[in-house]
Amino acid sequence: MSMEQQKMNYVTAFGFLWRYASKYKRNFIRFYLGFLFDTILQIAIPIVSGIMVDEIVYFQNVPTFLRLGLVYLVMLVFSCTLYFFIYAQHHYLINIFTMEIKRDLFAQMQKSDAQFLTDASSGDLVHMIYQYGTECMYFMVRNVSHQLNNLLLIAAIVVYLFVIDWRMGLFLAFAAPVSVAVSMRFGKKVRRLGEQEREYYSGYMGWVFERLSGLRDLRMLGGTGAD
Repeated sequence: MSMEQQKMNYVTAFGFLWRYASKYKRNFIRFYLGFLFDTILQIAIPIVSGIMVDEIVYFQNVPTFLRLGLVYLVMLVFSCTLYFFIYAQHHYLINIFTMEIKRDLFAQMQKSDAQFLTDASSGDLVHMIYQYGTECMYFMVRNVSHQLNNLLLIAAIVVYLFVIDWRMGLFLAFAAPVSVAVSMRFGKKVRRLGEQEREYYSGYMGWVFERLSGLRDLRMLGGTGAD
């Protein structure tokens, strides 16, 4: 049995990974909600900070400034706690979620035919088991959680600008699709360069393993000769 690499699009890749992610959907939901609240705080904290400056500099309204300062402090403490929560979920998932993928990949590799194992270098095999599982986690983070939050963020900014000035909101509503198209165009180039980097890295890992294997054999032969 040979291992064939198959190109997947966004939908098929998510469908394939959901078989593994569904077991930890509660952790993924917590992880996503953590990033969602973090995105909201990134918008709210500068706004509150700006209002505080206006209240103390232009209006000399000390009571309002102090109340806003308390809100600002609470948001900062919540942001620090949220940061710990997000990365606790991230580290848990990157160890548990990717471990199942790596285990299945190794089991599939054991079923491969001799020709595949002969042609593949040690670096390719190690890189495939270690790096591909981690890339699956990055796909769920970047292409699912971050993209969904970015869409919600753009929608919130568009609505906010429409409230301030409909012309600014209309401009951003037309500019956002253009920005997405440019990002997708450059994203293809980034993915192509990433694939090249993985090829170079797997070659380097193969070179390291071959050198270490040769060094081990020499040391074993040297120890046998000394006896």
